[in-house]
Parts: sequence; C-alpha cells; structure tokens
Amino acid sequence: MSNIPIPSGWPRSSKTLPTPMRSDATVAISESALTKLVRLALDNPVATSGGGGWGPFVASYAVNLQITGGDIKLTEVANVQIVRLSNVIVRGSVNLSVGLDLGRVLPHICIPPFRVCLHTPWGDVCTPQVCIPWPSIQIPIPIPIPPLGLSADFGVGVQQRGASWQVDLNLYPFSLYIDLTPTVDLIIDTAKAFVRDTIGRIPLVGGLLEGLVDTVLNALRSVLDAILTAIKELIRTIILGLDLFSPTIPVPIQQIPARQIIMPASGPGDGDVALNISAVSLALNAGDLVLALSFS
Repeated sequence: MSNIPIPSGWPRSSKTLPTPMRSDATVAISESALTKLVRLALDNPVATSGGGGWGPFVASYAVNLQITGGDIKLTEVANVQIVRLSNVIVRGSVNLSVGLDLGRVLPHICIPPFRVCLHTPWGDVCTPQVCIPWPSIQIPIPIPIPPLGLSADFGVGVQQRGASWQVDLNLYPFSLYIDLTPTVDLIIDTAKAFVRDTIGRIPLVGGLLEGLVDTVLNALRSVLDAILTAIKELIRTIILGLDLFSPTIPVPIQQIPARQIIMPASGPGDGDVALNISAVSLALNAGDLVLALSFS
C-alpha cells in the first residue's frame, strides 16, 4: 500500500474495504469525515447590508445569518454516488429600516385653507394662516429569521488537477423557499404606531388623523411586497453564494498526490522508487466512499 495521506483528525474506517474496480490500492472516506468537513465549511457567520428607494420611501437593511449543523448520508441512485446533506440550520435576523417622507404622501393642509390679502399704500395686509409641515419619520423594523432547515444533494467527482488527483463535491441545483409573510402585519402595525405618534403631536389636525394614517399605510402597503421580495432573494442569494452551495464551484474533499513514493532514497545518489496513479474510481461500501487507485 502506498503512502496516501489522510487528513489528521478524520475518522478512519475500520471495515474491510472491497475493491470497486481492479485496483492496486484503496482509500476510504467515511460519512463522519465528510460531515466534519461540511460543518467546518458552514460554521461561519454571514453578514451584508444595503438599501434602496421607492418613491417617498427609503429602506435600508442589514442581514446577519448563522449557518450551522449538517449531517451527511452517502447513498447511491442509479449507480451514481450521492452525498446527501441534511439538518443544516440557518437562523439570524434582518434589521430593516423604512423611512417615510410624509410631505410626499399627505396633502398640503393650511388653516384656514385660503388667505385674504388687502392691498394698501403701506403694503399687503393678509389674514393669518397656519400650514402643517409634515415631517419625515424613520421606522426601524427587526425581522427575525427563525431556524430554517436546508438540505442538498451533491455528486462526487474525481479528476486529476496538476500533480494531484482531487475528489470534489458538486452541488445538484436545489430551491430554497423563505416565507416572510408574517412580518407584513408587524411592519404595518409598527408603521401605524409611528405615524399616529408623529402626526398626533401636530396641532389643528383633529379629525383628519384617521384618514391621514390610512393614506400613509396604503402607500406603504404598495411597496411592502417589493421590499420583502428583495429581502427574500437577498437571503437566498447569500446562502447560494457560499462555496458549498454554489452549483458552479466544486468543493474539494480529498487530494491524493499522483506520484506515490514506494521506497524513499536510501542515500546520496540513490533515487526514490515511485509509482504514478493512472486512474481513480469511486464506489460506496457500507457508509464509506471508497477510492480505487490504479498505478502505472
């Protein structure tokens, strides 16, 4: 058996390994070893932020996610080796802030509605009038992301890369659905409280308050779908942007040097005795991914 390195700390199989094809050596990678690798790849916080504008509204967001867990099951479907990942948990929060320029939503109100002016030799004399200056308000809306369960299937491939043979995981495309619908009522209730509190301080509004609040909330509802859709797509993009979940990025799980030294040099002028791995094939056996190596 050649000196094929296995990463330190990885569980090693105690089973007697079959040879999946006529080969000169075999190496096994266990489910627990793959689980350890995947969990190390996932166990990192992810954060991003940004913003946008919708007419009288501006919105900014800060997304913070934590991705943990993950269990591996090796299986075979139609003679194809599948690495099945399950029990990945995504949780976190979106800190959303929506700003409203009330002056662009509410009507211009002056009491009395008109001014009467008289022209005199000494200048114009007008009746008093008070106009309401609508303020701009900022609504902070924390949106918790409850624990979401993810799963994915990976194919296993092996190819020679430079001086090594590399075993890769390749994601099969999968869909991720995130439902933020329950947050709509939260946003509307929060906006209603802010608008009522802000307008309630303005004198002379009186009975107009109810209709003014409805006007603001109707305008807010018209952009909620766009804001929440953008947040859902952002979270999905963040997750799919991780190397492990990218359909275009192979994730290496093992590298084996193509040149295997069978007998090291015994002294000056003496060369190593080595063999080259000419082919590598894959097979499953009782929960192990078995690599069959052929030398030339």
